[in-house]
Amino acid sequence: VLKLFGLQDVESLAWRTGFQGRHQVDVLDLVTPQPRKGLLALYDQPNVSLDRLPPLPVSLRSFSVQAFDAKQVWDTSAELIAAVATIVGGLSGAEDGGRLRSAVVEFGGENAAEWRRELFDSLGNVLCTWSDTDQELLSLGRWNIALSVKDSAALQKNLDLLFARIREQHNSFEHTTSKRHGCPFYVFASRASGLKPCAALCDDWLIFGLQTQTVEATVLRSKGRLPRWKGEVAKTTGVEPPQKFHALSWSDPRSTVRFAMSLLPWIADFTN
Repeated sequence: VLKLFGLQDVESLAWRTGFQGRHQVDVLDLVTPQPRKGLLALYDQPNVSLDRLPPLPVSLRSFSVQAFDAKQVWDTSAELIAAVATIVGGLSGAEDGGRLRSAVVEFGGENAAEWRRELFDSLGNVLCTWSDTDQELLSLGRWNIALSVKDSAALQKNLDLLFARIREQHNSFEHTTSKRHGCPFYVFASRASGLKPCAALCDDWLIFGLQTQTVEATVLRSKGRLPRWKGEVAKTTGVEPPQKFHALSWSDPRSTVRFAMSLLPWIADFTN
């Protein structure tokens, strides 16, 4: 299992936590030889910086940004699933392992390799998620996602091909394509669900959300029709982030604490 996740060659692991001024800071140091394998291989990616962020809302409560190489994530995940299938087959029988392995093949066999290459080549390497206080109920917290794009025209072509293939194999798959504010919108509606997951391609970002309103708000911020967050992490928190990093998370807990404090009288009455 350690070999499967690439942990057999870990040299050291250290975690430090404490206060820097008014702020709590956590630092995790993991030292392993390169090239890394298994899950740790996902960290061998070009680093990112805070200079490349999607149009975040003014009511921003938290966000995370990290390096995300779609091709590497795909290849590593496929290898891990195949390895897990071998272990499952050894533990619970060949039938279970074969079922899992066949799922990997169906998920994307060699016949789709060229299409996958084109799809991944059109994507960038920055993944960002955030929490919008004004639309938190619609996005269910952190379900605001943006992935950077290198070639918008190629990505749009491959997305159209992807959704057409899914519809061919699954008749129940429903989606509509339209243009809003000059950007292609993909809405995945189901009569059996109140959610309407949506994706939009706008200004070198592929934007995802659980409702069209949250995605459209991001597009409007990108077009300058809604205000966007212009805060600087160093000035806002007093903590200077590194110039380059693999992943960084920032959060302002004050609104959450205020909400929790507002519930205390009700909790006290309920307890009594």
